[in-house]
Amino acid sequence: MALPLLSYDGLVHGVHVWVGPLGEEPPARDPAGAWQINLTRHVSSRSDDLLRLYGTRPDRWRNEHDLAELFAYQRLQTNSDEAKALALIVNAKAGMEHLATWTVNRDDGARRAVHFACRCVEVEAPNGRVELVVRGITHDIGPAESVPAAPPPVPVLLAQQVLAAEATPGRWRAIVDLRTMRLLKWLDDPMPGVSWTLDAPHRPAIHRDDLRAAVGLANELGLRGRAEGVVRLRSVDGDWVKVVVSAALMALDQHTTAALVTLTASEGGKVD
Repeated sequence: MALPLLSYDGLVHGVHVWVGPLGEEPPARDPAGAWQINLTRHVSSRSDDLLRLYGTRPDRWRNEHDLAELFAYQRLQTNSDEAKALALIVNAKAGMEHLATWTVNRDDGARRAVHFACRCVEVEAPNGRVELVVRGITHDIGPAESVPAAPPPVPVLLAQQVLAAEATPGRWRAIVDLRTMRLLKWLDDPMPGVSWTLDAPHRPAIHRDDLRAAVGLANELGLRGRAEGVVRLRSVDGDWVKVVVSAALMALDQHTTAALVTLTASEGGKVD
């Protein structure tokens, strides 16, 4: 007996398969859901099955998100492979694969261990452009507390403990893709007032007059490993917020780097 697992756009990502004697009732299926990340568009999508697995509240039910929303609000608790997963996003090529066991923090308070597997493929869009898409399936494998491979509820790796200890009110830390200047992950809660989600009324952006300064920061970061400057980011109401950017170069793996960015509200804050 087979039951397809469909993605949000209706494509078959995988199949539930049960093999047993004729006449025997198949056992209940463990929750599973399909998802994909369009790396070219920086958009992730989740099937209805995956949202049910997440225990998502009806008022938070959305199938498409900005890529950075994958890791926001402590929904997913990553494991020791997190840097490798981020490196796949930054340096993706068709044929790359990844699998791991993470924890989902459901809206009902339950912590569920999930195993996921994914593969990067090239997909031709309706406009003829070839886009890089990561397609995956997530499978609920039980309560997180009873699955040894699941990440623990509190940080145990030294790097995680250092990040937690350095959290400071009024400063917001994030990991940014240096090639695209796009947000990969907030390390703290998102900076209030800054546009960054897919459903934001105004599209996330750096002020066009600050693009040269942003490129200069990225170049300095590549040369010296550290950089600091001031740029204006789009706010949720369409205005611009002036922020101080302090960045340090970080290695995701031996071939892939990203920027560890700390944002601080500049004196004067919002500007025209």
